[in-house]
Amino acid sequence: MVLISKQQKRLVYSYLFEEGVIVVKKDTHMKKHQHVDVPNLNVMCIMKTLVSKKFVSEMFCWNWYYFAITKEGVKFLSQYLGISENVLPKTFKSAPKKPGEEDERREERRGY
Repeated sequence: MVLISKQQKRLVYSYLFEEGVIVVKKDTHMKKHQHVDVPNLNVMCIMKTLVSKKFVSEMFCWNWYYFAITKEGVKFLSQYLGISENVLPKTFKSAPKKPGEEDERREERRGY
């Protein structure tokens, strides 16, 4: 059984909400997670709970867990962290387009 403090949970939740994704190495003996100041085992346990509640999706490849937040997870984390619903994670925001960029792509497709 792993005891996780509210402060550690809040750190992981805020990082996940800000970025929209989190990567966790499958190493239970690692002292700290590479992005959050929380033991890696605690981050793994927090993310497993969010997966079971369908707030994040999980993918595992080459001893790394990849977690991405879902729409339900955005709602839950914004309520938990007290953030307005207008604020979205980076993965939900579209990249700003440069002026005239779309016109160039259309001309390339047409063959001009």
